[in-house]
Amino acid sequence: MPSEQGEHLLDTPKSFVEHLEELRRTIVCSAIALGLGMLIAFPLTPWINDKLTAAVGRAGLDPDEFLQVLELTGGFSIAAKIIFWGGFTISLPFMLFFIGRFVFPGLKLKERSGVLCGAVAGLILFMAGVAVGYFLTLPLAIRIMLKIAIWVGYPIAFVMADTYMAFALKLLMAFGIAFELPVVLLVLGYLGIISSKQLRAKRRHVVVAILVLAMMLTPPDIPSQVLLAIPLYLLFEISTFLIWLREKRRRVVGEE
Repeated sequence: MPSEQGEHLLDTPKSFVEHLEELRRTIVCSAIALGLGMLIAFPLTPWINDKLTAAVGRAGLDPDEFLQVLELTGGFSIAAKIIFWGGFTISLPFMLFFIGRFVFPGLKLKERSGVLCGAVAGLILFMAGVAVGYFLTLPLAIRIMLKIAIWVGYPIAFVMADTYMAFALKLLMAFGIAFELPVVLLVLGYLGIISSKQLRAKRRHVVVAILVLAMMLTPPDIPSQVLLAIPLYLLFEISTFLIWLREKRRRVVGEE
C-alpha cells in the first residue's frame, strides 16, 4: 500500500530532545509572527480606534463626549492594547500554521488534512465571532450598561477611553474564541475521538455549558449572553450534523 508507506515515511520517530527543539522553534516562530503582526497593526492603530469607538455612536452616544482620557499615559495605554490585539489577530493564521506544523508529524496524512482544514475553519469562525460581537453585542452591551447605571441611580456622564477600549477588545476576543467550539468538535470527530451519537446524548449538558460559557465571556446582562449562546448552539448542532455525515460516509465506504 503506497499511501501507508508514505505515512510511515513521514512519521519518522524523534527523540525527546528533538521534540523539545521543535517546540522551542514553534514558540519562537509564533512570537516572531506576533511581533510582525504588531508592527503591521501599529500604523493602523488610529483606524482601529475609530472603528471601535464607532460602536459608541451606534449605541446612540457621541464618542467625542462620552469617551475621555484623564491620565497622561491614557493614550499610550489605548494604543498598546490596540497594537497587541490587532497584531494577534493579524498573526493568528501564521501562528496556527506553526502550531499545526509542530502537531502534524505525530499524525497520519488523513489526520493532518483534517487538522489543516480545522485551522482554516477556525480562522474563519474566529473572524465571524469578532464580527458578531462588534456589530451586534458591543452596541447593545453599551446601551444596557447605561440603562443599568441610570436604574441604580448613577447615570454615566462619560467613560475613560482606556476602560472602554479594554472592555471592547476583551468582548470581541471572547466572541472570536468562543466561536472556535465547532472547530474543536469537528477535529475530534474527524479523528474519531467523539461521535455524533455521543454529542446528541450530551445535548442537555452542552446547552448548560454554552450558557455558562456565554455568562463568563460576555458582560453581566442576559441579552449579551443570549446573543452569544444562540449562535454557539446552532454551530454545535451543525458540527454534530457534519460529524454524522462523515460517519455515514465512512460506513458506506466500509460496506463497499
